[in-house]
Amino acid sequence: MKMILNLMILLLVVSYSSVTAQEIVPKRAKPYDTWIISKGGAQTLKGTLYDVQDSSIRIAYPYSNNFESFSYKNIDRVKVRRKNSVLKGALIGGGIGVIMPFLANPGSGKDYDFTPMINALISIPVGLIGAGIGAGIGSLKITIPISGNRNNFEGYKSKLNYFAVNKNVGPVTGNLPTVQNDQTATTSSAKRSNSTVSYEHESYIGIVNGPSFPIGDLNRDVMVNNRNLKAKIGYSSNIINVGYRLKGKLGISFAFFQNQYDAQSGDPDEWWSINGILAGPMYSYPLSRRFIFDLKPRIGYADLGLNTDVDTQFNGSGLALNPCVGFRYNFHRRWCAITEAGYFYSGQKIENTGSKTIQSFNLGFGIGYRYK
Repeated sequence: MKMILNLMILLLVVSYSSVTAQEIVPKRAKPYDTWIISKGGAQTLKGTLYDVQDSSIRIAYPYSNNFESFSYKNIDRVKVRRKNSVLKGALIGGGIGVIMPFLANPGSGKDYDFTPMINALISIPVGLIGAGIGAGIGSLKITIPISGNRNNFEGYKSKLNYFAVNKNVGPVTGNLPTVQNDQTATTSSAKRSNSTVSYEHESYIGIVNGPSFPIGDLNRDVMVNNRNLKAKIGYSSNIINVGYRLKGKLGISFAFFQNQYDAQSGDPDEWWSINGILAGPMYSYPLSRRFIFDLKPRIGYADLGLNTDVDTQFNGSGLALNPCVGFRYNFHRRWCAITEAGYFYSGQKIENTGSKTIQSFNLGFGIGYRYK
């Protein structure tokens, strides 16, 4: 079941990436909604980023052929967002939410198994929550700080050009004219401009799997009906692992996870499972152009179960903490290799048994699709 589940998720990711990857070399560039915030925040104008010129950018207004140029001197910051990203995010998030109960708990397949019916009922609110989360992520904007500064404008030209409908051919470096009293028209800024690389995708969605080493209560003798159900070394699977870059080195991290451990009893049909959702801030530090260090302290909700081939003997639930570190290697413009190491902690309230502290040390290896 673990292999089938991961293959299904990977198929969804690859299918989505195949569609999105077609946007890399489209016949017609995809437009981005663009907000120009003037210095001091006195005025905000919305349009479509058309092109990047020597010392200004041009904005095209919707449903018209009108253009307006904005000099870098009058721009405090530029915000961009892919058109219809809120709707797309809601649809993707809602779709993932709808299928997630069926993937997490497919049922036994035996007669009188009402799991599919229960999953169908659960999928409605989970789908709505997923749609809300997807719409929220889709509504996020990428902020490019200009601050009326020539250095900033030159440094971000390549990034602005990436979002423009009418892209300049080759690296966008621009020429720095000698302007008296222009604090940024210097040789150093010219060097910075010429070294600017094309915009790279800074966010990712992927799958991360690896061994999980239980500690705490599950690593001690757990006697139930004269059987030792102490957890063996198992696996941890971040079926959905998302990192979304907000601004600079800061972003948010999201994971839907599933941990599983065979019981010490020796019965292959007795195992522990922990499922849940985690989210939190993400700090990313580029060690090189391709190698990135991620710090992700996450918090969320987890369910604990002691499962048999017939039913679930124990059910628990509680908050979960998951501080972890990770490394990403961007081996392709659209793909990256991911490795993570983290500590998992959750206080579980178990029916008719009391509370147990679930802890584990997890290692993970996987792949991610880069976007935004």
